[in-house]
Amino acid sequence: MVPLHLVAFLILYIATYQLMKAEVVGGTTRMARERLRGEILELLMVAQAHPGVGPGGHQFAAFMAIPRPYESRLYTTNGALLAGGDSHNSQYVPTPLELGRFLESGKPDIYRVQSYPAGEFVNGLSRIAATQRCLPCHEPGEILGIATMSLDVTAQIGALKGRLSLNLFLLILVWATALGLTSAAVKRSSRRAAEQLEEELAAAETGEPAATRTGTSVSLDPVTAQLHRSLREFLENHRQRRSEMASRLAHTDQLASLGRLAAGLAHEIKNPLAGIQGALEILRQDSENEANRDLYGEMLAELKRVNETLHLMLASARPSPVQRAETDIRRLLEDLRTLLEPSLRRQKTSLHLEMASGPVSAFIDSGKIRQVLVNLINNAADAMESGGMVTIRAAPLGNGGGIVLGIQDEGPGIPEEQRQRIFEPFFSTKFTGTGLGLAIARSLVEQHGGTLEVESEIGRGSTFLMLLPDPRAEGEPETAAAAAAE
Repeated sequence: MVPLHLVAFLILYIATYQLMKAEVVGGTTRMARERLRGEILELLMVAQAHPGVGPGGHQFAAFMAIPRPYESRLYTTNGALLAGGDSHNSQYVPTPLELGRFLESGKPDIYRVQSYPAGEFVNGLSRIAATQRCLPCHEPGEILGIATMSLDVTAQIGALKGRLSLNLFLLILVWATALGLTSAAVKRSSRRAAEQLEEELAAAETGEPAATRTGTSVSLDPVTAQLHRSLREFLENHRQRRSEMASRLAHTDQLASLGRLAAGLAHEIKNPLAGIQGALEILRQDSENEANRDLYGEMLAELKRVNETLHLMLASARPSPVQRAETDIRRLLEDLRTLLEPSLRRQKTSLHLEMASGPVSAFIDSGKIRQVLVNLINNAADAMESGGMVTIRAAPLGNGGGIVLGIQDEGPGIPEEQRQRIFEPFFSTKFTGTGLGLAIARSLVEQHGGTLEVESEIGRGSTFLMLLPDPRAEGEPETAAAAAAE
């Protein structure tokens, strides 16, 4: 910016100099014209006082010899010097050709500025025309000769340059001072902004709010301030992503621990459990006491629950490979509604489907996604103790990138402290729940390379959003969860 400013100052100086020089020259030219016209009138008066003297008379020579602050001459119409200054010491001596062209132009006078080694001069030519006073020797309007003058304006233009140079120096001095003060202020503000940014970076790493300084607000230009805010938001989002990643890793470790635990329990519990269940079946069949048969039935029902929990643990420990195939999502959801409607009706719950227009398909393992949907729909129905409506929305992602599914209920919503833990194994808000359903559901979705998240508002229900990308697509599609939540 400094070279640009200096160039601007130079251009300003040249433009100002030319304008002021034009004013000085213009004023001097007007003054010279008036003086030359006055001399011509005096010459005519001399001619009237001495009518017997012709244009070459000594009266003109004596008149032109009077000292003047400028040089003046008289020429005849044929270009001969009639009277005036010494041509050997003159800066401006018009040639006969120049005088002839001036007479041919028909102009009353000509003035121009010319430069010489000695300085700047305003040079002028003016016609001497006969008037009524010149009668009877000359006709009115007859050209008697040419008067010239040369006025030295070197001192005026030199003084002008001096004033402009001084003004330019003062302007550059003031500019340099202002630039230095501004640079110092910007440097100080930038240093304070950098210190504040370092504090916020450290705070973002720890997840704590940055300490605020009293009376030290940082003043930045709008662009830098916006960049500062964007960087601060980026750091906060980065910290949140790291926190979420750590949570996911902890969740993965929990599932791995669950897998190892389930694999060990499978061999220790499954066979004895089958033996106990078989013995109870025999005892119930052989018992003639109705009360005992009911007791054996309750025991068998509890053993069935234990067996189902064991199967869930085994499923999370050794998940089967994903068997993908092109699946009609509309058909899958219609079959689910037919399957679940009887049990939902007993809970005073209805199932509503909202599908995007046109065919909706996905490249998924329909069995695993069906298991996820059944779990989410049953959880939504259980959340609405007085009944209500469960809404399933499905929409394809752009450019064949996959599909997004949303399961929304009208329940009381999930508190924030529970929302952070609902995907953890063995965490459940239901008295009879195992706490494995949502953990396994998220695991099945992640096996598809997708995500399962929840959005909830107290008093307005919850929405589980499932994004299933298509592995055949070239790029990762952007999350369209918002479209499914609307």
